[in-house]
Amino acid sequence: MDTSVPCVGPASFWAPQHILESAWLEHAPFAFWLMEKVQPAVFVELGTHAGFSFLAFCQAVQRLRLPTRCYAVDTWAGDEHAGFYGEQVFNTLSGLQGQHYAGFSRLIRAYFHDALVHFTDGEIDLLHIDGRHRYEDVLEDYTTWLPKMSEHGVVLFHDINVREGDFGVWRLWEELRARHPSFEFFHGHGLGVLCPGSRVPPGLRPLLESGTEARVAIREAYSRLGAAVSTQYVLERAHRELNAEIGALHQQLATRAQDEERLRADLSSIQHERDSIQKDLSANIDDLNQQLDARDQEDERLRTDLSSVQGELSITQRDLSSVQNVLALTNTEVAQIRASTTWRATKVARDVGSRLSPRVRHQLRRGAKAVWWAMTPHRMPARLRFRRARAVQHAVFSETPGDPSCPHIAYQPWPASSGTALPNGMPQGTYRLASDPSGYVFVPRRRPDNLDAQIARLAKRPAFSIVVPLYNTPDDLFQRMVGSVLAQWYPHWELILVDDKSPQQSVRDNASKLVDPRIRTILLESNMGISGATNRGLAEAGGDYIVFLDHDDELTDDCLFELAKCIDAEDPDYVYSDEDKIEPDGRFSQPFFKPDWSPDTLMSTMYTCHVSCVRRALLETVGDLRSEFDGSQDWDFVLRVTEAAKRISHVPKVLYHWRIIPQSVASDLNAKPYAVDAGRRARMAALERRGLKGTIEAVPQLAGYFRVNYDVQGTPLVSIIIPTKNNGTVLKNCLDSIFGHSHYRNFEIVLLDNGSTDAATVNYLDSLHANPNVRVIRHDAPFNYSEINNIGVGDAKGSLLLFLNDDTQVISPDWIGRMAGYAQLTHVGAVGAKLLYPDSRKIQHSGVLNLADGPNHAFWSADAYTPGYFARNLLEYDWIAVTGACLMIERTKFDAVGGFDESFPIAYNDVDLCFRLVEHGFYNVVCPGAELFHYESLSRGNDNKNKEKRRRLDQEKNRLYYKNPHFLMHDPFYNPNLGPNDFYFSLS
Repeated sequence: MDTSVPCVGPASFWAPQHILESAWLEHAPFAFWLMEKVQPAVFVELGTHAGFSFLAFCQAVQRLRLPTRCYAVDTWAGDEHAGFYGEQVFNTLSGLQGQHYAGFSRLIRAYFHDALVHFTDGEIDLLHIDGRHRYEDVLEDYTTWLPKMSEHGVVLFHDINVREGDFGVWRLWEELRARHPSFEFFHGHGLGVLCPGSRVPPGLRPLLESGTEARVAIREAYSRLGAAVSTQYVLERAHRELNAEIGALHQQLATRAQDEERLRADLSSIQHERDSIQKDLSANIDDLNQQLDARDQEDERLRTDLSSVQGELSITQRDLSSVQNVLALTNTEVAQIRASTTWRATKVARDVGSRLSPRVRHQLRRGAKAVWWAMTPHRMPARLRFRRARAVQHAVFSETPGDPSCPHIAYQPWPASSGTALPNGMPQGTYRLASDPSGYVFVPRRRPDNLDAQIARLAKRPAFSIVVPLYNTPDDLFQRMVGSVLAQWYPHWELILVDDKSPQQSVRDNASKLVDPRIRTILLESNMGISGATNRGLAEAGGDYIVFLDHDDELTDDCLFELAKCIDAEDPDYVYSDEDKIEPDGRFSQPFFKPDWSPDTLMSTMYTCHVSCVRRALLETVGDLRSEFDGSQDWDFVLRVTEAAKRISHVPKVLYHWRIIPQSVASDLNAKPYAVDAGRRARMAALERRGLKGTIEAVPQLAGYFRVNYDVQGTPLVSIIIPTKNNGTVLKNCLDSIFGHSHYRNFEIVLLDNGSTDAATVNYLDSLHANPNVRVIRHDAPFNYSEINNIGVGDAKGSLLLFLNDDTQVISPDWIGRMAGYAQLTHVGAVGAKLLYPDSRKIQHSGVLNLADGPNHAFWSADAYTPGYFARNLLEYDWIAVTGACLMIERTKFDAVGGFDESFPIAYNDVDLCFRLVEHGFYNVVCPGAELFHYESLSRGNDNKNKEKRRRLDQEKNRLYYKNPHFLMHDPFYNPNLGPNDFYFSLS
């Protein structure tokens, strides 16, 4: 290159020492030249990210041996332009800076405006602005830091040549270059050089005063030099990747050599073992023949015993019938006795007897009974038969005598070695009464006496195709699974078993023994994976609805009956039910009593799971299961089904037992990492299918779980509406946290002053008139939360409304964007945040439950990061209501339901609004990732403090249900099997 080009010197040809991926790569040559010419006493960079530009400037300072002090200012948390990232970025940069440039540089981890205190006015000679790139953001950075610049200071602006999305650096640059000496480069996203002070550094005059041809030559020279640096980065990265691949290949070759050696050794061992087996086989045949003879003799004995037991059973049944006849006769005699004159005549004696002690009464009864038996000897045979039948009946229902006063039911599985078995679908254990509760116990429902009549009354009697993919299914679990289908009360079903080329021959042998004409078996010639095997079964299905069943799980015996009743009543396209799990020892545990259809919950966790029932005709629209999502193929399938379904129903009963097997997802979600990743990818595919943008973020407190953070669509104005009165200090804390900690900046604040009289508060409100983003509206009237917020909406200009209490404080910087992403979804009504008590960080609000005694905060006063019932405290669930202390909603939806009802002046106005949103088909959701402190009751006081407020609260609650009677003791996002008044989701 011709080094006679103006403003190109030896420093321009230096090679960067720290090559990192960066949009700033192509400006390193100019940075070296600029540092040599300006030789600043203080250099500051706003927005450093991975740190390539900062390290390049530090390299120049070190090589030129300048006395420059260098500072990098950043939060190192990211933004919507650079993306959000973790601690690794800061840690890597800090390591490089500390190793090479610690003597003259420093990293300041802070927001830009918070870092101003570290510098005096006129101190900075070179300022590089590369933070948030919207017009208003870069304008704020420039104007707030300009007083810190010296009179000969130089300001660099990156990305002046990016004109897409909400980037606005180019717009500010056009304004500034018209007023101050400047130079601009167009390569590498553009770099602007500005001298806003009264003096231009002498070393920069050739650059700033250059003519048109010289400027073209300078830009061409640095564009080519920058391209060389970029090429250097590409080559170094390719070199690293190539070395990694070569290393991997060497490792594979070494592994393959080891495998070959091991296989040779195994082959030799197998051949030796084969010879030994052949020798032993002939010796064992005689022993086996002897064992078979002994087995035949044992079988004959067992047949004889069975015949004897059957005879005894027949006698017992006859005895039981006799007992029932005797009982009927006894009841008739008792009725006749009580109607007799003798009974009435002995009333006085019986009254006297009732006053005697229990011990005396017991002795008298025994004596009277003995006299009666002696007087009626002809009834003795019947009495003896009755006693024998009662003993048999007790043995059937309990292995040990129980205390009839015990209030709790317990279930004890039989040991696996007991050999005891019950008919298809029956629990393998004993139910008994116990004095202490033993946790959850599944009790099978009794078959109705009029079952056939109930089925006959169904207007729709759907046929079900139960599809089961098989793979190495253990014999006992296969029998239990098939038995649970054979035990179904509802008769209209077919069972399709698909063996996915199981290596264990016993699977196909077991399937071949099934002779029921409703059962079909498909034997695949090659292994197709769980999706491929299931799809083959779906192709053979002829029923109206598909029911999915895993090969080691069980249906309850009323499962298809309950599904049929639901289909007859609601005609859904998709039905799911509650479920529980079977522990390895046979106990039932972990019941999942689910909410009704909740679309946002399904994007957080596969909550519908089992039992899963789909209208077969819908498969033509949705398509089959997809193998690329194996491990979470059912989640991907249900996401697509629910997108196409016109009606989704939930049966709030346990209809499915999910068996826990070690290394299965039922025992631990993280047992199969590929399944966790497949679930994440299934949700990414759903976002793309729905035309939505967002990220799937890991939940920090819950390994293996992810949440959706939807991108804000455009840059809508958010109107934050805050009522206040005489709360100046609290309000200032709230507003300072909003302005100081919120990433999303396109908002306005509408303050509703409800007649403040406190002088400090009035002065603070007056001072806010100077802030263009704040408007104060005076409403001097008796407090009415609904009315004052409706007034705020009337003045608000935003398309998104955020109702906020003045005693809140922002914790999560991305709270507005996170809530707005959900509020803009078509199906979402109100969006709430997680509110914490400031002193204890316990939960104040994580969703509202509509319990039997009225609305209550779920998980109230629990630890903020305890998962709660099936992670409802950490994942985005749909709720019947969210608190108005922090509630975001689109204006169009707020208007569609009529805003706040002003007849609720104090309490339940937010719940009533949410009730109406649910009635209009919207879903209310809580974003646990959006956190705020809530100094509850500082705004207005506590309604439980005196009788008058308590009475008013009760009146408004009564009116809430008078207006919304269909929600009285009913919450579709709760479950009737859970405690009617338990906000921790305990069992009923």
